[in-house]
Amino acid sequence: MSKNTLVIASLNLWGYNKWEERFPRIIETIKEASPDIIFFQEVQRNPLFSDLNQLEIINEQLAYPYSFFGEACIKKTHKGNILPYPVNHGLGILSKFPCTSEIIKLTQGVKEPRIILKNTLDTIFGTFTATNVHFENNDEWSEKHLVETLEMLKSVNPASIIVGDFNIKHLEKYSRYYSEKYTASCDVVKYISYPEDNLSYDYVLLPKQYTYQKFDCLQKDISDHCMIVTHVEI
Repeated sequence: MSKNTLVIASLNLWGYNKWEERFPRIIETIKEASPDIIFFQEVQRNPLFSDLNQLEIINEQLAYPYSFFGEACIKKTHKGNILPYPVNHGLGILSKFPCTSEIIKLTQGVKEPRIILKNTLDTIFGTFTATNVHFENNDEWSEKHLVETLEMLKSVNPASIIVGDFNIKHLEKYSRYYSEKYTASCDVVKYISYPEDNLSYDYVLLPKQYTYQKFDCLQKDISDHCMIVTHVEI
């Protein structure tokens, strides 16, 4: 592995579904992958389980020096049923490098509010930006959120790496929006990140000044999504 390699992982945590069963496997998988930075989607704080949010619970085992939870919304119902306690719901990052995180709200679609988490990282390779995304679970709105995110980040220099759960089937169909500036992980490797649908929803958009050195999609039954791990040559 090149000494100029940065390892970035992403996992949709799936909230607290089957949490006690999955939690040890999540920790084991992250330890094995040993990412420098890991992005999480569907991170929750649910008082029925803990006063801590899931990012904090995971980091008790991993001890990353830098972390940030970005709240997208507070859920009071689930599938039409009133929850016994409000549940904080959002995005998270664990990083080995100093990190400044900014919550940016997206235009609300047909369901819950959405955000992106823009992170400026001070690494041994220099300062760069990586953005964690979780777009609307709706074909029309996931496309709108992709376009909106690219527009919001277009002035970032050097260009931001974009990682997360795009909720887009076949991202390559939308290459007209990103191909001039980015290379998508699905253009480099064919993989399935959401086995139930036999599709991928989780991607990396890598600015063309960087290079994919290695890409893995880890199907280890740690969530309804697989964890994707990208080795980026800086």
